[in-house]
Order: sequence, then structure tokens, then C-alpha cells
Amino acid sequence: MPKQKERIKTVAEELKGWNLKELHPIYREYGPWKFATDNLTLTLSDRERRARYEVDLERINTSGEMLDWVMQVANKTWATPDDLGWLVRALNAIFHPQATLCSFGSEKWIDASVHLKRNVVPNLIDGACPPKEEDDDQDDDEIDAD
Repeated sequence: MPKQKERIKTVAEELKGWNLKELHPIYREYGPWKFATDNLTLTLSDRERRARYEVDLERINTSGEMLDWVMQVANKTWATPDDLGWLVRALNAIFHPQATLCSFGSEKWIDASVHLKRNVVPNLIDGACPPKEEDDDQDDDEIDAD
């Protein structure tokens, strides 16, 4: 008797019942990156640096495809560490990759177009994502050496 393939939950099933605006807000802007709802892209546009780049979010169905976009931006001569950091924050907010694309190192597949239209666009918060605050009390992040 052939083994049945394990059914993979869709992103909608994984996120069912979550209040995304409270748990993981999704903003229209992440640093220099803007979320465009008309074509479902993240766009970096900086006239001073003559940089313009679009990340087609509908083409991110696996963690490998997400990593490919990050590496493409990393290899651009105009890309700064801030550009990359904000891109990663945006992708994390939009896709929840540890839950939806690569839990425990296992590759998953999602239908990015469906996810974006059902879970992201309806929950967008107008405005820019606030910069991450510096944590003065780093005790939570330190590993006890004892």
C-alpha cells in the first residue's frame, strides 16, 4: 500500500483565528521599501542613489525563493546594510516564514498570491514600520555561561 503524502496546511489554515494587526502588524513601508498593493511588490526607490528595485512577492512560494530575492539585493552595488535589514523585516512581517515556509528547517510551499490577497492586503496598516528599539536590558538575549 503506497504511503499517503502528509497534507501541508495552507497559510490561511496556519493563520486562521490570528489577529494579524495585533500579533504581527504589516505596514505599507519598511525603511526604503514600499508595499505596492496594485502589483504585490516591495519596491525600493531612491533617487539620490539612482536605485530602483522591485521584489515580486507573488514569486515567493518557498524559503529558497525568498532567500534568492534577499541574495539578489545583497549583490547589488547600491544596496546598503539598512536596505537588506528592512527587506528582511518586511518579508518576515508579510510571510511569517518560520511558520509558513521553513518550520524546523523543513521546506514548505505556499501559494504566495493567495496568501497576499487573503491575509496581507486586508490587514495592512497605513504608514511606516517603526525602527526596532534598542534593548537596554539584554539579559533575555544573553546565554548563561555557567
